Amino acid sequence: MRSGETLVAIVNDLLDVSKLEAGRLELEAIPFSLHDLISQLMTAVASPAHDKGTGAA
Repeated sequence: MRSGETLVAIVNDLLDVSKLEAGRLELEAIPFSLHDLISQLMTAVASPAHDKGTGAA
């Protein structure tokens, strides 16, 4: 499911870039939790990083 969500996010980002280039992008302020954002990022990165390993013994 995460790969599908990631793909949707990428498509939305590309659409935002094209709106920005066309001068039609409207920004809105949305409150968010930096702690939650970093936690989600660490969760997304931790497993692949652990599976890959560091190469150090």
